[in-house]
Amino acid sequence: GSDRDQWAALLGHEMAHLKLNHSGKAMKRRVPLKLIELAVRASTDNKWSRTATGVAATAIDTKYSRDHERESDYLGLIWAVEKGYDPQGAVALHTEFSKLSKGISIPFLQSHPSSKERIKRLSRLADQLASDKEPEPIELERDPFESVKLLKVGMVTVTVEHLMGKPVDKDFSGNQSEWHYCKTGQQIDEFISIEFRDEKLHALQKYTVTLEDGGAVGPCELNLKRGTYSSAR
Repeated sequence: GSDRDQWAALLGHEMAHLKLNHSGKAMKRRVPLKLIELAVRASTDNKWSRTATGVAATAIDTKYSRDHERESDYLGLIWAVEKGYDPQGAVALHTEFSKLSKGISIPFLQSHPSSKERIKRLSRLADQLASDKEPEPIELERDPFESVKLLKVGMVTVTVEHLMGKPVDKDFSGNQSEWHYCKTGQQIDEFISIEFRDEKLHALQKYTVTLEDGGAVGPCELNLKRGTYSSAR
């Protein structure tokens, strides 16, 4: 219909799929799963082994697909609210979807979470956003050194944390804060530093630390703000 808040939630959801490259990730996941399934089919005539392999491949694929849907629900609603739309729009949207859904579903074989789950999650998130509470992050595995390319100036802290995961360290000074992410290597540690002003991304830098730079042996957290780090902004 003409409900602007529902449309905002829907478009935010689809934009999140595009921004996070879910279609590309799905393709990378499905190709090896299909190759495994074909290899098993070629190696045995046992119909139970073939069926079990197919079911397992489908279960793995749909598990990640559901995670992508949850992620897009989460970011899409946050982005819609940032643009001034009512957070309850997403709840209303999926309430309408639930009325249209029919038939019996098998949850672990479904590519999307159930309407009941989505309404529950989105209702909680909408309440948090309406009350200016910090939204609860979705617990998904994150590689900040892969996700950093999704960041852009002006993103709010909750969006950055969703994309990057929790930082290993945070510094605060007035209306400014700096988050640090790191990866321990054998010869070199890698770091990402993100600066926020008024809880919006202002700048970021990547830097490295080696033993020659005065780095310590051990986890990368020991070498924050060393090496090629620059405090100048």
